[in-house]
Amino acid sequence: EVSRLPSTGSGITLWTAGKGASSLGERGLPAEKVGQRAAEEMERELCSPAAVDVHLADQLIPYLALAGGSYSVREISRHTKTNIWTAGQFMEAKIEIKECRGMFQVESSLRD
Repeated sequence: EVSRLPSTGSGITLWTAGKGASSLGERGLPAEKVGQRAAEEMERELCSPAAVDVHLADQLIPYLALAGGSYSVREISRHTKTNIWTAGQFMEAKIEIKECRGMFQVESSLRD
Protein backbone atom coordinates (compact mmCIF):
# COMPACT_ATOMS: atom_id res chain seq x y z
CA GLU A 1 0.00 0.00 0.00
CA VAL A 2 1.39 3.40 -0.95
CA SER A 3 0.56 6.49 1.10
CA ARG A 4 1.36 10.08 0.19
CA LEU A 5 1.04 11.20 3.82
CA PRO A 6 3.95 11.60 6.26
CA SER A 7 4.63 8.30 8.03
CA THR A 8 7.34 6.13 9.54
CA GLY A 9 7.55 4.48 6.15
CA SER A 10 7.22 0.80 6.91
CA GLY A 11 5.43 -1.85 8.83
CA ILE A 12 4.85 -5.55 8.51
CA THR A 13 2.13 -7.92 9.67
CA LEU A 14 2.56 -11.69 9.65
CA TRP A 15 -0.12 -14.26 10.35
CA THR A 16 -0.86 -17.95 10.28
CA ALA A 17 -4.17 -19.76 10.72
CA GLY A 18 -4.25 -18.96 14.43
CA LYS A 19 -1.54 -16.51 15.43
CA GLY A 20 0.01 -13.30 14.19
CA ALA A 21 2.77 -10.76 14.77
CA SER A 22 3.67 -7.28 13.59
CA SER A 23 6.32 -4.57 13.72
CA LEU A 24 6.22 -0.87 12.85
CA GLY A 25 9.05 1.08 11.30
CA GLU A 26 10.48 4.24 12.74
CA ARG A 27 12.80 6.94 11.51
CA GLY A 28 16.31 5.57 11.05
CA LEU A 29 15.32 1.92 11.42
CA PRO A 30 16.08 -0.14 8.30
CA ALA A 31 13.16 -2.06 6.81
CA GLU A 32 15.17 -5.27 7.25
CA LYS A 33 15.21 -4.69 11.02
CA VAL A 34 11.44 -4.10 11.01
CA GLY A 35 10.98 -7.43 9.23
CA GLN A 36 13.38 -9.18 11.61
CA ARG A 37 11.45 -7.90 14.65
CA ALA A 38 8.16 -9.16 13.19
CA ALA A 39 9.71 -12.55 12.41
CA GLU A 40 11.13 -12.86 15.95
CA GLU A 41 7.74 -12.01 17.46
CA MET A 42 6.05 -14.57 15.20
CA GLU A 43 8.57 -17.19 16.27
CA ARG A 44 7.78 -16.50 19.95
CA GLU A 45 4.07 -16.90 19.21
CA LEU A 46 4.49 -20.11 17.22
CA CYS A 47 6.76 -21.66 19.87
CA SER A 48 4.26 -20.87 22.62
CA PRO A 49 1.60 -23.44 23.50
CA ALA A 50 -0.80 -20.57 24.29
CA ALA A 51 -4.18 -20.68 22.55
CA VAL A 52 -4.13 -17.10 21.24
CA ASP A 53 -1.51 -14.49 20.37
CA VAL A 54 -0.82 -11.32 22.34
CA HIS A 55 -2.77 -9.16 19.87
CA LEU A 56 -5.93 -11.29 19.87
CA ALA A 57 -5.97 -11.59 23.66
CA ASP A 58 -7.13 -8.01 24.25
CA GLN A 59 -9.80 -8.22 21.53
CA LEU A 60 -11.42 -11.25 23.15
CA ILE A 61 -12.09 -9.50 26.48
CA PRO A 62 -15.61 -8.15 25.66
CA TYR A 63 -16.73 -11.60 24.45
CA LEU A 64 -15.20 -13.25 27.49
CA ALA A 65 -17.05 -10.78 29.73
CA LEU A 66 -20.37 -11.52 28.02
CA ALA A 67 -20.15 -15.29 27.72
CA GLY A 68 -17.60 -16.41 30.32
CA GLY A 69 -14.81 -18.86 29.58
CA SER A 70 -11.03 -18.76 29.42
CA TYR A 71 -8.01 -18.79 27.13
CA SER A 72 -4.23 -18.85 27.44
CA VAL A 73 -1.74 -16.28 26.12
CA ARG A 74 2.07 -16.10 26.39
CA GLU A 75 2.14 -12.46 27.54
CA ILE A 76 -0.35 -9.95 28.96
CA SER A 77 -0.25 -6.62 27.12
CA ARG A 78 -1.26 -3.23 28.48
CA HIS A 79 -4.18 -3.33 26.03
CA THR A 80 -5.40 -6.56 27.63
CA LYS A 81 -5.18 -5.06 31.13
CA THR A 82 -6.99 -1.91 29.98
CA ASN A 83 -9.75 -3.90 28.27
CA ILE A 84 -10.23 -6.03 31.39
CA TRP A 85 -10.62 -2.86 33.48
CA THR A 86 -12.99 -1.30 30.93
CA ALA A 87 -15.13 -4.44 30.66
CA GLY A 88 -15.43 -4.47 34.45
CA GLN A 89 -16.86 -0.94 34.37
CA PHE A 90 -19.67 -1.86 31.98
CA MET A 91 -20.32 -5.59 32.26
CA GLU A 92 -21.27 -7.96 35.04
CA ALA A 93 -18.21 -10.19 34.78
CA LYS A 94 -15.13 -10.85 36.83
CA ILE A 95 -12.05 -11.40 34.68
CA GLU A 96 -8.89 -12.71 36.30
CA ILE A 97 -5.37 -13.35 35.05
CA LYS A 98 -3.50 -16.35 36.45
CA GLU A 99 0.08 -17.31 35.66
CA CYS A 100 0.38 -20.96 34.75
CA ARG A 101 3.38 -22.87 33.32
CA GLY A 102 5.07 -19.86 31.76
CA MET A 103 1.82 -18.59 30.23
CA PHE A 104 -1.16 -16.64 31.45
CA GLN A 105 -4.70 -17.93 31.78
CA VAL A 106 -7.39 -15.27 31.31
CA GLU A 107 -10.64 -16.41 32.94
CA SER A 108 -14.07 -14.87 33.21
CA SER A 109 -16.92 -15.74 35.49
CA LEU A 110 -20.23 -13.93 35.46
CA ARG A 111 -20.93 -12.02 38.66
CA ASP A 112 -23.91 -12.90 40.80
